[in-house]
Amino acid sequence: MVTKVLSNDELMEGTGLSREELSEVFKREGKIRIRIKETLYNFYPVVGEVRAGKPLYIDGKIYEWRGVPDTRGDFWFRVKGDSMVGSGIFPGDYLLVDRKLDPKSGDIVVASVDGELTVKRYRIVDGTAYLIPENRKYEWIKMDKNTVIVGVVVHLSRDM
Repeated sequence: MVTKVLSNDELMEGTGLSREELSEVFKREGKIRIRIKETLYNFYPVVGEVRAGKPLYIDGKIYEWRGVPDTRGDFWFRVKGDSMVGSGIFPGDYLLVDRKLDPKSGDIVVASVDGELTVKRYRIVDGTAYLIPENRKYEWIKMDKNTVIVGVVVHLSRDM
């Protein structure tokens, strides 16, 4: 599936909307829809980086917009770190996250650990929830009251 990337300025030019109007449409609709050469794309904002390794804090800015056809999500994170290389997630990849999905054991998720973000595989083992890296250099994280699932990863995009 082809991912289209637009800056804030390109998205404003393509839609004819101001930054404030884009923000209102995104808040209301949860995405910005644009038809490009016969294909309708759903654009979601890239809101920061997520650590594939030790957790990383998010700054809340919108860096660019990435669009994919027929895919549901809420926002993108750019991957930083190598804890998920065993599942094919590499530094510089982009992950589309859907915060409305309930995670199932085995899903790849973005989670907040003590207020910082990380991407890991969610797994329940003997009734205990863990965030598991896909690289033996890193340890499992046992989930506790300071761990919150932000959303389930529904799409990966890699720039070539």
